[in-house]
Amino acid sequence: MRRIPFIFYCLTFFCCLCVSSAVMAAQTDLRTVLTDIEKRSQKIITISSDFVQETHLSMFDDTVVSTGHFMFKAKDKLRWEYLTPIEDGFALDGTTGVRWNGTDGTRQPFTLQNDPVMHVVATQLLAWASFDQQWLTKEYDIKITASSPLTFTLTPKSAAARTVMSTITIVFSQHRDSVQRVELHENGQDFTCITFTNTVINGPVPDATFR
Repeated sequence: MRRIPFIFYCLTFFCCLCVSSAVMAAQTDLRTVLTDIEKRSQKIITISSDFVQETHLSMFDDTVVSTGHFMFKAKDKLRWEYLTPIEDGFALDGTTGVRWNGTDGTRQPFTLQNDPVMHVVATQLLAWASFDQQWLTKEYDIKITASSPLTFTLTPKSAAARTVMSTITIVFSQHRDSVQRVELHENGQDFTCITFTNTVINGPVPDATFR
């Protein structure tokens, strides 16, 4: 801690109290908001949404645009598929899943135990779809950067993760019951923006969707 002349001690002490109170208030507010969203997420059984993914690469002038569909069913079923410009994706049911490539129609089964890449992808998606507050706060430093719409900025706590991803921005829908936009910023100027539309909460989603 920086040493200061005694004449400024009282004023500095008062300012520190104010700052500490502000930090504590911000932390309390964050915990309140996270808990509120977690409670909302506990009422969500299924999510179905279209998305547009825009990938911005500094070495290219054009933005790479893909469209697709995302589905989730509590507590461990996922389907993420790209529809344009190429068709591919994966479906997960518990710890087993299948990947496919629409170009040649191949389907490849996998398990999360033997596929570390899919394990990371599935863990991230499931954590957000179910809003696992404990896991999220363990993996990221989270700040509220806007209240309307509610926006979080996440910084990975792991040094290894920060070599790949600098920050993640999450923008929630008006009712805070689903994610509206995700921005993944890599180190440098490259980033990916995923916008979700036509989101349906607790609509019918057959189990066969995830096989």
